[in-house]
Amino acid sequence: MVRYAIVGAGLAGVRLATALLRHGVSGTDVMLVDADDPRRGSGAPAAILHPFPGRTITPKGDGWAEFRRARQWLEGARDLGFKSVDQLPMVRPLDDPEVGAKLRNSWMDVESDLPSSIDGGIVPGTELARFGSVPTDAGSALWYRPAYVVDLNALVRWRAEQLAAEGVAFFEQRVESLQFRTSPAPHWRFNSDEIPIARELVLSAGYGLHRWFPEIATSGTGGELGIFRPGSRQLDVILNASGHIAPTPGGDWVVGSTWWSPSNRGGRPEDAPEPARSLRRKGARLHSALDSMPAREIWSGIRLSFGDHQPLSGPIPGIEHAHVLGAFGSTGLYRTAFHAEQLAGFMVHGHELPQLADPRRISTQKWSPNPAFIHR
Repeated sequence: MVRYAIVGAGLAGVRLATALLRHGVSGTDVMLVDADDPRRGSGAPAAILHPFPGRTITPKGDGWAEFRRARQWLEGARDLGFKSVDQLPMVRPLDDPEVGAKLRNSWMDVESDLPSSIDGGIVPGTELARFGSVPTDAGSALWYRPAYVVDLNALVRWRAEQLAAEGVAFFEQRVESLQFRTSPAPHWRFNSDEIPIARELVLSAGYGLHRWFPEIATSGTGGELGIFRPGSRQLDVILNASGHIAPTPGGDWVVGSTWWSPSNRGGRPEDAPEPARSLRRKGARLHSALDSMPAREIWSGIRLSFGDHQPLSGPIPGIEHAHVLGAFGSTGLYRTAFHAEQLAGFMVHGHELPQLADPRRISTQKWSPNPAFIHR
């Protein structure tokens, strides 16, 4: 019997395993079970981390702590030799009357209280050349740093290799059902005899979580990212305005993202706009060269969010020895490291959990599991 079984080896799963080891758990007491779904958010070929992932600069909830922990993780990975991450300034044009006003006003409200680690300001478009190649006709823009571009899929796989070297077991199988038994001691049993039984269970299954708990008010959002070949064109910043363009560590440009609601089968609706065309149109508002730039890859994935837009991180009400970590929506890279650390501290040492993300804020009745997946 292993101590902790994590269902889902995407960003949340590997980050939780990392946190459990940081809290003193032996690698041989942790296992991850995963079918490697290419559509999950952490399969994205590129992701952006910056301190203000919204339409205002106003900090929300545990925002500062979430960004600080995520930044520490990326910087630590880079120090250990992970190369697919770059730090760049973020530039957000302010020409849109509504969004620009929100950004401008909220920046002025919080600028004097920002941590010393964050630098930035509002500048006229004529001064953006100081950041290097910034092809935008913006009348003015908000810039700040630090911000990061990372190959998210490569980061997850890199960390998974490290975990395996530390004794963590990986099982590449789809979990179709789970059974909780109390004899001879409380434990979870998987549908495959090849997977060891486990004392504690963590469901970190991304979009698949809605199938396990259909009464929880979660929703999926699909979208695409495009990886484009820029040729000899240069870009020295991350551009963000109702979409984003960023140079990737590999030399391409990432453009994102489209948005659509999954069909009943959990896929892309047939009437959704063609992704490459949509991404070019979105990117061309920030850089006209996107109109003719060839696409190397179009990645499509589905993210899961809860109704209040807060993650789910903690014990599952009404189900013994079971926890959940997920529903990060489009802010997985921003929030996962912090909440994985908090959940590991709770599971190992009984530390308090942030109330905003605690699953116990939802009634136990809503956590009634799908009997096809969880048997008790």
